Amino acid sequence: MNMKKKIIIVSHNMELGGVEKSLLGLLQSFDYDKYDVDLFLFSHSGELMKFIPKQVNLLPEIKYYSFINKDLLVCLKNFQFGIAISKLLAHIKYKVFFSKMKFDINDALLNYLYFYSNKFAPTISNKEYELAISFSDVHYATIDKVKAKKKICWIHTDYSVTHQDKKLCFNMWDNFDYISAVSVDCKKNFEQLYPSLKKKVIVIENILSTEYIENESKKFKPEFYNNYINFLSIGRFSIPKNFKNVPILLKKIRKLGINARWYLIGFGEQENNIHEEILKNGMEDYVIIIGKQDNPYPFIQACDVYIQPSIYEGKSVAVREAQMLGKPVIITNYPTAQTQLTDRYDGIIVPMDIEGCANGIASALNNKELLNTVAQNTKKVDYTNKSELKKLYALID
Repeated sequence: MNMKKKIIIVSHNMELGGVEKSLLGLLQSFDYDKYDVDLFLFSHSGELMKFIPKQVNLLPEIKYYSFINKDLLVCLKNFQFGIAISKLLAHIKYKVFFSKMKFDINDALLNYLYFYSNKFAPTISNKEYELAISFSDVHYATIDKVKAKKKICWIHTDYSVTHQDKKLCFNMWDNFDYISAVSVDCKKNFEQLYPSLKKKVIVIENILSTEYIENESKKFKPEFYNNYINFLSIGRFSIPKNFKNVPILLKKIRKLGINARWYLIGFGEQENNIHEEILKNGMEDYVIIIGKQDNPYPFIQACDVYIQPSIYEGKSVAVREAQMLGKPVIITNYPTAQTQLTDRYDGIIVPMDIEGCANGIASALNNKELLNTVAQNTKKVDYTNKSELKKLYALID
């Protein structure tokens, strides 16, 4: 009888987000007759915790890791002095490094925090694994606090449009045997930044569960108004998702004769800015912030058009989920858009600038035949990517 091979996956938490949904799809797709899978989460939190398959061995939460993303004062009050020191060091390093730059953007801050906090962190597991997977940006912990014959990290974003301490990041990436990009364009852009790491980079696309998404989409029916065309967008309320521009976009779209409402599902640091733009553009009755939803799929099922107005994406899970539910999808022409969908086949790509985006969306809405065609074509494409697991198994076997 063959012994099962051991895999450990390290990630943040199971909050609602594209990375977490992709992780859930991976966990729901493993062959548990052949593999033992341990899951270590920095924090046992999030609406998706309840969907972790019972075959997964969820390792106990370690208090130290659960405080890494908490405020400095909270860490001090709970005697997490290692993390408190790490936060101070990260902020100092960030200010010094970025004082040399012509921009002020905090993409690098978390990387500094994980780098310094890792020096005080305890071991995650005493087992030795065939494969360790660093699924979110918790890469330092996977490098130093887990024993495995091979280690792989995931990159879920387009690193060509982020700002990082390149030297520090190179040393981190170089400690992995493999680097998995979620799309061909993510791989290409990463390799342009780190050409000497090219031999390590592979593509494993997001794995999603059709059965789970379809079942969840039937749990309830949201009340969207029939006398409007109902747009929907899902994502963290953060700069890359570009939801701040939704009110001005919709204002222009409505002036072009499209009687639409635009619903936003999500949460995050940009929420106040979105509210301000809604008021500024007089869109209080037309841009509706639904907020965080445990189950966004009935909203996708009920909407008329799913729109992703992002500045950049790795490969949007929400777009894939909308396609899996047979919805016409419109996305902006972010750098990896061409690997997200086939323009005018199973979705529509519009310009990213505000005028071009508004005109592109209005033009698509006035072309009912095109919308019906892209919606019908979603039924011809397998968006689950379950075959991608074979690439992961090959790294072990």
